[in-house]
Amino acid sequence: MASQSIIKLDQQSIELGDHTQMGGFTALRAALIRPERVRALVLMDTDAGAETFGHQVQYALMRGVVQVFGLKAMTSRMMSIMFGQTTRREQPALCQAYRQRFMALDKRSVVTVARALSARDDLLPRLGEITCPALVIVGEEDQALPVPLSQRLAAGIRGAELLVVPRVGHLSTVEAPARLTEAIERFVEMFEPANRQSA
Repeated sequence: MASQSIIKLDQQSIELGDHTQMGGFTALRAALIRPERVRALVLMDTDAGAETFGHQVQYALMRGVVQVFGLKAMTSRMMSIMFGQTTRREQPALCQAYRQRFMALDKRSVVTVARALSARDDLLPRLGEITCPALVIVGEEDQALPVPLSQRLAAGIRGAELLVVPRVGHLSTVEAPARLTEAIERFVEMFEPANRQSA
């Protein structure tokens, strides 16, 4: 997946951007496969390790439920995983909007994503090979990929910065867009001050 993504980006002269969960999985692999193509990493709500056996079982069960009963049967569970408890309590309209978006997804796509998540390889032993600047962001209330996973990710990349965003869950960019934007802009300005000033 990472190799295919880089080829497409090269063909269209597109720079790599910031990355949440699945994008983070791909970006980490891109940084190892083509380090000259990656100037910096913003890794949000993601992980470098292989999936645990327990989560593999959960993904298999989820695939079965979705295939037999459809997405509606998983909607409440997905909302509790994706959004932090603070957001579910204080932003019900936002959660309802994403509930509708989730139910509108193609169930075959959801099954494919769940299969890819459970089959990913372990990059933890190779994190030391990554030399570009990295910012690791995770929501304090993330249940899908809890804070300790981001802590070990940041610890494995030399010089990486870790930001734990209070009162948000797995969809940190949706739950706290202003805070995430500010953090990413600050990070970019640290290693691209000249480009910012001339823009």
